[in-house]
Amino acid sequence: MFNGTTINPKVIESYASEDPGFLECVIEVNGDELHRKEANHAHYFEHHLRRYIVGKTKTLHRVFSEVRQFRAFDEDRADIFIPILIDRVEETIWLNEWYELMPCYEQAKQKVLSKFELKSFTPISIITNWQ
Repeated sequence: MFNGTTINPKVIESYASEDPGFLECVIEVNGDELHRKEANHAHYFEHHLRRYIVGKTKTLHRVFSEVRQFRAFDEDRADIFIPILIDRVEETIWLNEWYELMPCYEQAKQKVLSKFELKSFTPISIITNWQ
């Protein structure tokens, strides 16, 4: 898939399968069960988004499923965290200069945000809209 690009397939494979680390962070700070479940939902959402963006899956079905499950658990928090997680993936793409992934990322971002009527946050909007 990445022949003729500067992307190292082994690095992308690792990125697609590595643990985002949310649950470990919550456990480290002795987070309660609510925060552990939130971390778990965040983990699975980002994991499946990464897999889609790097071409491991062909549809957003699992990504959408994770959004629905996260929202069923706590819609308000999901609606805040999902756009942040999407932006986190974008930051990783830019930092690693994986420009070839941007079209798929942008398509996934637009589809997730529009399907679930979510708004993408910028750092300043997070601060000014935090409740």
